Amino acid sequence: MLGLLLASSPVCSNATSFLDGLRDDSKSYPTVGLIEFASNADATISEGATRRFRRHLEATRPDIRFLEIGTCEDVLAAIDATELDTDAIRKIGELWGLVAVFIGDINHSDSKPSLGKRQIDRQPPSVNPEVKGDIAARLIETQHGREIWRSASWVKKRPTSVRVAMGAGGSGVLPQSDPRGQMVPALVYLLTQYFRADDGIGNDPKNALTAPQE
Repeated sequence: MLGLLLASSPVCSNATSFLDGLRDDSKSYPTVGLIEFASNADATISEGATRRFRRHLEATRPDIRFLEIGTCEDVLAAIDATELDTDAIRKIGELWGLVAVFIGDINHSDSKPSLGKRQIDRQPPSVNPEVKGDIAARLIETQHGREIWRSASWVKKRPTSVRVAMGAGGSGVLPQSDPRGQMVPALVYLLTQYFRADDGIGNDPKNALTAPQE
């Protein structure tokens, strides 16, 4: 289990009614696209966050098809555009047959924890920095380029090293795992809580601590 600080700041409009309307009014499965999350980390973070985001959506809206359509760069190249403006969103809808598209990003930053004077006196010379992960996403309908929903969440974690005993009375420190990848389940869980049924437990941000790693 991770020692995390969590926060979510949804700015919601009518995303649920929009998706429910697609499900109720269409005889065939409507398709909503997902552009791969942009990230300042490596590609595995972007791919993992996008895949997990899609799975959360599929679990809550099984009658809607969610389609990953590639990175922002690939998508723009496919429609011969340079930015995701209203015209580009419309072209994306036409090319892939989408009624709406999700656009998001996941970024990480390092910062030294702030310490008071007494804490500094007691603290060893080297203090592990906190790693903060931020995730945000928007849902845009493709006919008019209207934003339907947006939300953002963040998670903080301080990396830890594990000291282990070795043979002949020695000891060593195991390499610490990358907290950026460890944060992804919690970040996506918080980001998608708006789409889950309000069961009083399933939407509790504390559940992000035990979100399955997959």
